[in-house]
Parts: sequence; structure tokens; C-alpha cells
Amino acid sequence: MVNALPGRSADQNKGKSISQAFISQGADVIFPVAGGTGIGSAAYAQSSKKAVVIWVDTDGCESAAQYCPVFLSTVFKDVKGSVQKAVEDDAKGQFSSQDYIGTLSNGGTGLSPYHDFASKVPQQLQNELKDIQQKIVSGQITITSKAQPK
Repeated sequence: MVNALPGRSADQNKGKSISQAFISQGADVIFPVAGGTGIGSAAYAQSSKKAVVIWVDTDGCESAAQYCPVFLSTVFKDVKGSVQKAVEDDAKGQFSSQDYIGTLSNGGTGLSPYHDFASKVPQQLQNELKDIQQKIVSGQITITSKAQPK
């Protein structure tokens, strides 16, 4: 897993070298939370044919379509939807200055489609992931983190 700070770097060569190191250690899935550095990770995964990538923020097959063949999925943030809702709420005079936190419940985050991997991700696993998501939304599974908003 590549775990760099988002927005801190756009060094694609760094993404390639970090991914190369992880793949040489046996990684077969890379999760580059690293802004532009992630493009280097995707490029290396594609050229090496030894790993796949879980993209972040926007559906990778839309935002970096040239690497869609290596994008297993994307952990997305629905920035477009949240901005649209804020604008619509403001137009109705219902704008709230409260913080917006994207969750599985409100569709503010989730997994994008598997695109090229749809037939390769076993249906049982897809069902398990949907079940886990529903359990998180219902509160049956509680997620806690020191970094989560209070």
C-alpha cells in the first residue's frame, strides 16, 4: 500500500519508485492516496503488470482513464454531489454553514464500480462488501478513529 499525504506531492517518479518497492516486496494491490504521485503508481502498475490500483477521490476510470485497466476500484468522495447540494440549498434559502461530512449513509463516500474487474471480483466478495457497507450504515458495525471528526 502506498500511503502518502494527499496534496503534498505531485512527483510521479516518487509514485513509481514507491510502487516498485512495494511490488518487489510482494504487494499486488496499491492504494496511492497521494495526489499526482498516484499517477506514477498507476503507470508503474500498468507497465509492470504485477499489481492493481485502488484509486482515490474520483472514479479513476473517469479521471485517469488511460489507467482504467489497472484500477480495481476507487474509494470516492462525492465532491460534485456535495457542492451541487450546497448550491441548490442556497438557491432555496436553506444553506447551512454546518460542516458537511461525506459518509456511506449520505453517499458522500463509497466504492466506484469495478469497471474492467467486474467479472474478476467474485460475486460473493461483492456481496460481502455490500453487506459490510449496510452494517456500517445501520450502526451494526461501528467505525472509530482518532482522526474522525468529532
